[in-house]
Amino acid sequence: MTSSRAVAIGVEASVPLALAVLELVHPTWSGANIAAGVAASGGTWVPLHVGLLLGYLVLTWRLWLSVTPPATPGSQGQTLCGAARVALVVFAALNSIFLAFDGIAVGLLTTSEPAAADTLWSAPAVSLLANATGAIWSAAVLLVAAVWSSPAAPPSSPSPGAAANDTGTPARVLSPSVGRSGAADGESRRFLGAAVSGWPLLVGLALIWLTFVASTPAIGLAPLVSRLAATIMAASLVYRSGAPALPTALAIMAAVLRQHVGPEAALGLLVVAGALATRTVKRRSNLEVASPPSAG
Repeated sequence: MTSSRAVAIGVEASVPLALAVLELVHPTWSGANIAAGVAASGGTWVPLHVGLLLGYLVLTWRLWLSVTPPATPGSQGQTLCGAARVALVVFAALNSIFLAFDGIAVGLLTTSEPAAADTLWSAPAVSLLANATGAIWSAAVLLVAAVWSSPAAPPSSPSPGAAANDTGTPARVLSPSVGRSGAADGESRRFLGAAVSGWPLLVGLALIWLTFVASTPAIGLAPLVSRLAATIMAASLVYRSGAPALPTALAIMAAVLRQHVGPEAALGLLVVAGALATRTVKRRSNLEVASPPSAG
């Protein structure tokens, strides 16, 4: 691995990794008194939530940059890209409001007006905001996964190896093993688009999101259902398309892991880091295949 590629992977993974650490150090406590939670933080409650707020804004921006609309106007890829970006903006707004109230405001009030802090922290509106934020996060990540799986445009300067494979053979009849060949990366990307995009994928992602939302306490569906559905979808993508499907598969898994506190949230962010890192590896490999170094 070249140093430039290692740096690019580190940059992509650094923000979700830092957020994962913050999620792990978020205090937990027993009882309904928020003052106990703030006290358990040892004075780090407000800085912790400021870090979470800023970190999620940066992560949302990185995900925004990762969904580039295809050149074809009016295509499904353009629609998905627009939907993903709208969902990311909505998530950034809701998450910032939630952390500002549930984290920063509550932390500041606890020292001066503990009763007001408890009232704010347990307010039904804040709980509703938390659930809405979690639901839109899941939707945004699933839409990003859908965009990543969209057919990619062929390289403008294909390598000789890629050109040799461009025989007009429909992508749907290509062997999945093509996806594991660096020399045929342009074809593997077209195969990936044909194999895992389109309405079947979108319907599957919609069902995963619905089962995730239904796992809220208000509805009571077991969280295992959405995780099982996501695992089946992710495993199917990787089985059919190989390494090119890894970023999409990891994003799908991240979408069903709830955010904000504890090991589950940290795990979700580690999976996001893996998705961004593997996508960076594939994109740089695509560029290297499309633009090989000149002889001499």
